[in-house]
Amino acid sequence: MTSETVSLGWWGLFPLFVTTITLLVGTSAYAAINSLPPRLPGMPGAPPLAE
Repeated sequence: MTSETVSLGWWGLFPLFVTTITLLVGTSAYAAINSLPPRLPGMPGAPPLAE
């Protein structure tokens, strides 16, 4: 989706700003999620322990 936005989303002045802001917000959200500590076994949403 991001590569499609980068290649096709620049067709005008308004989409230029909207696309740039959208990509920056998405990149910062991705960085924030990746900076979270890993889930511990037994936490909600964590994969079950291997037996």
